[in-house]
Amino acid sequence: MSPKITVELLRQLRQAMKSSKYITEPIQAYIIPSGDAHQSEYIAPCDCRREFICGFNGSAGTAIVTEQHAAMWTDGRYFLQASQQMDNNWTLMKMGLKETPSQEDWLISILPDNSKVGVDPWIIAADQWKTMAKALNSAGHSLVAVQENLIDAIWEDRLARPSTQLIALGLKYTGSDEQDLNQTVTTKRVRTDVELNYSTLTFPQKLWHIVESEIYTSIRWHRLGTCVVIDVDLFKAEVLSRQGDSKIFETSVMKSFMRQLNLYGFRRVRSLEGGNTFVDQPESAAKEVYYNSFFRQGHPELLFHVSRRLQVKAKQGFKPRPTAFTTLGQTPRPGLSEESLLDGTEMPLDLCSSQNAVCEARSKNDEVSFTAESSLDCTLQALLDNLITTTGVHLNTTLLQTILAAWISRHLQEMVVEVMVPEGGLSWQDKIVQLRGKMAERKISWFVVTALDEIAWLLNLRGSDIEYNPVFFAYAIVGINSIRLFLDEKRVVDPVVREHLELDSPSKPELKVQCLPYESIYTELQAVCSALGPKEKVWISDKASCALTQAIPKIHRSPIPYTPLCLAKAVKNPTEIQGMRMAHIKDAVALCELFAWLEKEIPKGTVTEISAADKAEEFRSQQKDFVGLSFPTISSVGPNGAIIHYTPLPETNRTLSLNEVYLIDSGAQYMDGTTDVTRTMHFGTPSDYEKECFTYVLKGHIAVSAAVFPNGTKGHLLDSFARAALWDSGLDYLHGTGHGVGCFLNVHEGPCGISYKTFADEPLEAGMILSDEPGYYEDGSFGIRLENVVLVVPTKPKYNYRNRGSLTFEPLTLVPIQVKMISTDLLTQKERDWLNDYHRKCRETIGAELERQGRKEALDWLIRETQPIV
Repeated sequence: MSPKITVELLRQLRQAMKSSKYITEPIQAYIIPSGDAHQSEYIAPCDCRREFICGFNGSAGTAIVTEQHAAMWTDGRYFLQASQQMDNNWTLMKMGLKETPSQEDWLISILPDNSKVGVDPWIIAADQWKTMAKALNSAGHSLVAVQENLIDAIWEDRLARPSTQLIALGLKYTGSDEQDLNQTVTTKRVRTDVELNYSTLTFPQKLWHIVESEIYTSIRWHRLGTCVVIDVDLFKAEVLSRQGDSKIFETSVMKSFMRQLNLYGFRRVRSLEGGNTFVDQPESAAKEVYYNSFFRQGHPELLFHVSRRLQVKAKQGFKPRPTAFTTLGQTPRPGLSEESLLDGTEMPLDLCSSQNAVCEARSKNDEVSFTAESSLDCTLQALLDNLITTTGVHLNTTLLQTILAAWISRHLQEMVVEVMVPEGGLSWQDKIVQLRGKMAERKISWFVVTALDEIAWLLNLRGSDIEYNPVFFAYAIVGINSIRLFLDEKRVVDPVVREHLELDSPSKPELKVQCLPYESIYTELQAVCSALGPKEKVWISDKASCALTQAIPKIHRSPIPYTPLCLAKAVKNPTEIQGMRMAHIKDAVALCELFAWLEKEIPKGTVTEISAADKAEEFRSQQKDFVGLSFPTISSVGPNGAIIHYTPLPETNRTLSLNEVYLIDSGAQYMDGTTDVTRTMHFGTPSDYEKECFTYVLKGHIAVSAAVFPNGTKGHLLDSFARAALWDSGLDYLHGTGHGVGCFLNVHEGPCGISYKTFADEPLEAGMILSDEPGYYEDGSFGIRLENVVLVVPTKPKYNYRNRGSLTFEPLTLVPIQVKMISTDLLTQKERDWLNDYHRKCRETIGAELERQGRKEALDWLIRETQPIV
């Protein structure tokens, strides 16, 4: 690629740095950050100021121009790319290397005494301004705000700010939806010799597997995905009659099986409220329909949550505490019948404490019961943490979870929805209420929202103002009783958007959204602040622009590193998690098609980096709810693979061959989720060195994916797990190991991550979604990277130190890892087991979907690529 010639542009900028037309006093240096007024990583063309002045178009970097020098700082992902895109007027500053000075140190070393350094206060974050100003002041210099952007002043053909149509996300994507849930294929089995060992599963797990399996036609989800339809006669013949090693349930009698269903809180139903019929053929007495609020298509975790909590409490060794939850004035009532327990009518109180999961009988004087009316204010967590036994009944763990499930199913369905699906499946109104709750806790009167993805998430709206990122230009100011939204007002003419935001008929006065011009944010914020009482506070991110931050008087300003919206958005709710699962299944289908196609076409010598990237997008576009790519596809072969964030251009486009390593890092935006996956392949015979390097990368990938770590662990502590195998051989890579991923939002999302570059990341929590992507890059030869998107999930190791609990990762990406590239003798048995298990999941889950979609060639490729290694 040819570098951009910048001689004339630098001359014009230096002239502007002295011109009274733009500034009151000349400045000796000018800083050009890479972001926009919202500090976005990916930006619209009108905000690509750093690229305009120096030619480098990577997503991260800062340019600084002085009277004599021009330098640009970027990280290890972009060293090669930046060196190729910038001419010799620029010095590349390689961040992270020992010899590279910081921006402040460099400025102090070259500037004359008492220099002024200018920057646009709208595109520098407040925390960066503070750090830079402090360092410059200590050396006798000053940082000054230049209100008119000097790059804009010399950029003659700068494009206008985009203002695209908004998309309103309804409950189809923020709550349960019958059509999407009916596509769940996460446990369906297809063309595999690996059979489930049903003897190791609980009754609900067995039931889940057979209703999800394609093998059994006698039991299925009802179209609403909230109950199970059983064809009684066929079920007896198909499931209950199985004997010997293939036996599933303990009983072969239908009545006994139905009794088990009742025991686990399932209720036989005929119709829904409102008269909607459950049964497809109501006149047929051969079909039974059973409902349990914990047992839903796409949400297997609900029923099992009870069992998980029981095991945790038992391990903690709690002593019985029979008076828990006793309502004032309530008289203990002994003699509860087993029937009343199992049908959910009443609930006994005590704590499960026995480590062998058996609760001993207690004396009658200790027995207390409660009804729904006395406990509706109790949280589900409290119920699970205070599981109970009753007089004369020996209750094991299974029976305890049965009783609790039955009781909650009968009495607390509304509470279950509220507690088990926090912060998600929520309307924007619900999110506003939750946000105001957080504000009230900290005695905050106003919250200024500046990050584009936070505004999109809060309002359940999406846009396309920035390519690859479904966001739109806007600000918001949320008060305790008001909501002000700043955007191009033409956007809210659309009747769908007006209805979504309730602009014409708000349900409550405090939920009325006042739409104001995008440009009026500064004056409106000043007006809000002028009316504040002496002790009132305004929340704003310390990463918001310096301009908006300083509009809030210091006495009222309460800056925070991560906003409540940032934290809530990072922990995905069950609906978002299910959406991300579905998006990754669709994405894997497309990639299996791509790799099967490449395997067939590359020997012909007609496939290039660009045509391969285009083909990947074509296959993805065939999947349901495809919106677009989530970032520019990195399609690189041979030496181009060593450019970490390479994008193929006509002048760099290479032909894929049987002799070089091919790396493709790609992803998509679907209405239900965002994907990001990297695979490194060889379509001929890789060299021993390429295989060795690939295997070290794979070992690092597995080390992170299989890691078990305590609650409260920050992601940067896991970064060295990914590097250990490379370090042992004197190798490394110059980028972080993982980043947060949004749900139909930005592919790079804070506040979590796995990187040595920052210690400011938030602790990992169950429900967070990140990437796991170690790599190795040999300049001039090849690049290797393996990337899966993973979900943080709870796990239970042998011990539980100080009751902290533990977490691990579950891969959402299900795309085979090419065995041909692996030196299997370098893998431990544990690593082989991980890879075989991962490929089994790919084969089962993606194979089922490929078969459903009739994509036979891709299915054949998948089966070949997921054979176990020994």
